Amino acid sequence: MTDLLFSQKVDEEALDQLESFLNQISSLCDKHNDKSLNEWLDAQDVCEILNIQPRTLQTYRNNGKIGFSQIDRKIFYKPCDVEKILNSNNSNSKKQRHA
Repeated sequence: MTDLLFSQKVDEEALDQLESFLNQISSLCDKHNDKSLNEWLDAQDVCEILNIQPRTLQTYRNNGKIGFSQIDRKIFYKPCDVEKILNSNNSNSKKQRHA
């Protein structure tokens, strides 16, 4: 009888630990939700948005003008980094018009 009670207590403790672990994992996933792949852009998307050639995009990467992440041979860009370049290009073209 005592073995049965001990076994039940161990099972309950294991379930509590598992539940705690799952809550921690869920919390981490929620915290880093912005890193999901569907929110990243590939090179073709960025070239279309910025209206540039792939070689120009490579120059931006080489010069550190745009951040990127590479998975195997595929390169991805955050939309906010692309937006910064768009805003930079728009402010530069406005300055040139007023000069």
